[in-house]
Amino acid sequence: MTFHTLINFGLWHSYLTYLEVAMNTFVLISLAISEFLESISFSVSINDYFILISVFVLFIFINKNSALNKNNNLEVWV
Repeated sequence: MTFHTLINFGLWHSYLTYLEVAMNTFVLISLAISEFLESISFSVSINDYFILISVFVLFIFINKNSALNKNNNLEVWV
């Protein structure tokens, strides 16, 4: 897969929510970056740490945004 294909892969799934598409895209970008680092002879352990840190930071970012967007007021739609 090329880097362009990896970015567009997250956008093809229109049934996912915006945050899921964003997270999928960022994870695929982090995988592409780790593949690039591997191709220039970095060790695999550095790539693994990079992927884990990227996913962890995105998980915190998405949970922070969802917690900020929650509304404690009950709404009734008629």
